[in-house]
Amino acid sequence: MAKIRNGRGVVERVTPETAPALIKRVSWELKGEDFVLEGRAEDGTFLSAAVRGGKLTRLTVGDPEGKKSIIEADVPVLELGSDLFEGLLLNREFTIEVKRA
Repeated sequence: MAKIRNGRGVVERVTPETAPALIKRVSWELKGEDFVLEGRAEDGTFLSAAVRGGKLTRLTVGDPEGKKSIIEADVPVLELGSDLFEGLLLNREFTIEVKRA
């Protein structure tokens, strides 16, 4: 469940299954504008998704120790599925911020 207001909010649980829906929702709310969604969990886990031209172009997930997984992509937002997010350090509550790019 996501509670987003004025570009900020809390997402109760981001998983490989819910992450695509979150990105699609933000893209829809911004009417296709470019944006970067950034999130941070209480344990320091970091999530960043950049959307440009209606496509997810970069996905970054970092753990509390500073290790990062960076995925360069060119996937239309409407075609996003959980496969891109499998194996990433998710399944947490994130405080998120959406920045128009």
